[in-house]
Amino acid sequence: MTAPPPRGLVHLALIGVSVLFGINFVGMKIVLDTVPPLTWAMVRVTAATAILVPLTPRLVQRVRMPGRRTLLLLIPVGLLGVGLNQLLFAAGLDLTTPAHSSVLVTCVPILTLVFAAGAGQERVTGRKLLAIALAVTGVLTLLGVDSWLGGGIPSGGRDALLGDLLTLANMTGYAAFLVAMRHLGRGVDAPVSTAICFVYSTLFVSACAIPSLELGDVAALARPGVWGWALYAILAATVATYLVNVWALRHARSSLVALYIYVQPVVATSLSVALGRDVIGTRFVIASALVFLGVLVSATAKAEPD
Repeated sequence: MTAPPPRGLVHLALIGVSVLFGINFVGMKIVLDTVPPLTWAMVRVTAATAILVPLTPRLVQRVRMPGRRTLLLLIPVGLLGVGLNQLLFAAGLDLTTPAHSSVLVTCVPILTLVFAAGAGQERVTGRKLLAIALAVTGVLTLLGVDSWLGGGIPSGGRDALLGDLLTLANMTGYAAFLVAMRHLGRGVDAPVSTAICFVYSTLFVSACAIPSLELGDVAALARPGVWGWALYAILAATVATYLVNVWALRHARSSLVALYIYVQPVVATSLSVALGRDVIGTRFVIASALVFLGVLVSATAKAEPD
């Protein structure tokens, strides 16, 4: 039996994944300034699939293909976790800012808790309800609900609001994906099922993007200042993070993994502000604090016996 890795190495891996994701918010924003969201989503998913599928046999001792029923179930599950995930994320980030997008991503643990409770995988407690309430309040504050319910326009404008809502829809779908993957059971190898999800999603995203695809948009990825970030998003923020996550999740509690999601908005916001792409105001600070507190309470609740 292989000895478990040093605890410090697991923490380092989780920090590394969150830093890579955090930087990617700004990098993708730069790519999306030049390339349409649909085109970029197709390129990212297709390239990642071309790399991950050949790598999959090296990640498991023996490739066990899922049964026919599971293969069919992986179609909608894969579209939620990869296909729609990439489409909505790119479309949302194109309209909003890296800071807003990264804060909304931290809602994944809370949204996962909601879906898991609905699926009977988690028991709802007072602490978990408090976590949900805090996070929802934070999100509503970030979206500027108080402004647009009163007939006004959020400080970021209607486009930014739409971008935030698309990002939130993306995170909701991804949370449902995590719960669905858990429901499929431990009998399905994570690398194999994820590779299958990427294959399905490549077909789906390509079908969405090809009707409006222009070769000039793809060629724009080769421009100076764009191609490096595009490669970063594919190799570092997709392939590398996936491989490291698969390894780290074997040696870390889900509650610990949830806590490290805080690193993403810190990295994304700091880099975005430094590059002049974000301005941090009081509303953002209050909203972020509420969302972070909700995730913290949720992680603490999961660590306690129900």
